[in-house]
Amino acid sequence: EICAPHNTSAEGAPRTLSSFERVQLVVLFGDSQVTVEATAGERVGVFKRRALEQLAVWVRFSALAALGAADDDSSGALPPPEVCALHFVPGGDQGPPDGVHTASRELSDGSRLSACAGLQSGSVLELRGVPPSPPS
Repeated sequence: EICAPHNTSAEGAPRTLSSFERVQLVVLFGDSQVTVEATAGERVGVFKRRALEQLAVWVRFSALAALGAADDDSSGALPPPEVCALHFVPGGDQGPPDGVHTASRELSDGSRLSACAGLQSGSVLELRGVPPSPPS
């Protein structure tokens, strides 16, 4: 199980997204936030790359607006897709129930978005760096 159930049907069973269902997911990274549209059947790794692209545009726009400089490249602060992971944050747009994002669940790049039972349109995903593996 990738994510703890969050969204339930009228019968109380976890609601699963259909593969063709369109969702808008909020992606957080530091102080930046973007909303990315996806199909529930999309793989997490593909979605993560698109989210990183949109975050890079937003970070650059924010830096240009704040500094008024045309040659500032703040998008370098974003990690490459290989060294970061998306985490599903329980509580949707209200944030995690305990206010701490440690209760989140990591989504595997090879999984489909629909595999996370609690995921729904408006859900919050947090982009986090993955610690390097210890040398063998």
